[in-house]
Amino acid sequence: MNMKNILYILTIAIFLSCSDDRIALLEENVEFESMDAFFNQHQPSDQEFIITGDTGQVITALGGTQLFVDSSVFVNSSGLDVSYPFSIKFLELYSYSDMILSQVDIGRSGTVSRNSPGLGRLLAFKNNDTLSVKFGKEYNVNFIDIGTTIASLQEYYGGKDSFSSWTSNGSSVNSIGSYFSFQGNTSGWINPSGAPSLIGVTSYLAVNLPNNDFQNTYVYVLINDYKGLVRYTGSMNMEGGLSVKVIAFGKISGQQGYSWFETDLIMNTGHYVNISFDTVTESELLSNINSL
Repeated sequence: MNMKNILYILTIAIFLSCSDDRIALLEENVEFESMDAFFNQHQPSDQEFIITGDTGQVITALGGTQLFVDSSVFVNSSGLDVSYPFSIKFLELYSYSDMILSQVDIGRSGTVSRNSPGLGRLLAFKNNDTLSVKFGKEYNVNFIDIGTTIASLQEYYGGKDSFSSWTSNGSSVNSIGSYFSFQGNTSGWINPSGAPSLIGVTSYLAVNLPNNDFQNTYVYVLINDYKGLVRYTGSMNMEGGLSVKVIAFGKISGQQGYSWFETDLIMNTGHYVNISFDTVTESELLSNINSL
């Protein structure tokens, strides 16, 4: 082999080595930025209903959720009774994709991810004034039984102005025909959910993110065995034996592209998931989320 060929091979080897280092460096130092614009554009919209004395008290939302409200349930910001007409804004979330695009999850109780038929948000208004539920009064929301609910459900609330985390008031959610009946005494986010009684050892899940950025990167654990969804923000124990899907996504800082990762696991033992993102377009990211 002549000297020219040797130099050529060495040059190619050095180039490939540098290229691999560069790719690894980009992966390790990738930064993410806020996804507020993405969520604002693609999140599901509230449905608005005008409630009059003539329309009756039963409303059926587009997804089939039933609302039972009347003027006696609410007071205005001054604490005074409300007359007709007034308006209700209701957001119903049954699919994983709608929950993720609304930046909410179903939540956990201890090491068990809770099970829920769906989530909702109910707000009431009159003349641009935000109404509150009168003390001692309740509205009723009937969530559709979608056939994946395997737990005794309780009423969970997630805040009126914005979602933070779920808290239970200890009240049970009753199964009535093909519905689960939520008796709400606070407006805002509502969640009929419960922890299934599963038999299995406790497993462990840890997710390693580039730059460890759990604020601008969204990591979710989807339970395949029932309707459960948890946003992952740090290592956690889980019920053993579950089949789960772990997804992660974010917006790459300073670029048009987005990142996407998914993997399926059986939680028999501890799992350490090292995230290795694929770069996707906005439409591809939205398609991936909507396919969940």
